[in-house]
Amino acid sequence: MNIAQAGLRDWVHNLHNTLGERGVHAATVAINLMIAEQAPEGYPHRAPDDIAQAYWDLHTRRDQAEHVVSA
Repeated sequence: MNIAQAGLRDWVHNLHNTLGERGVHAATVAINLMIAEQAPEGYPHRAPDDIAQAYWDLHTRRDQAEHVVSA
């Protein structure tokens, strides 16, 4: 699965760099934590609404090819 993810990431970065000047925005979001309002102690987590906001910001700003959601 990691090889497929790496390939997708590279493809999206190439699309972003190649087609960005034409108004096409391509981006990936990597989520490296538990999606939850609350999590057991010691588990990094983020609320779904916060993650949705990160997607929205990436969509509206259109200045990044990648966003990592982490603790």
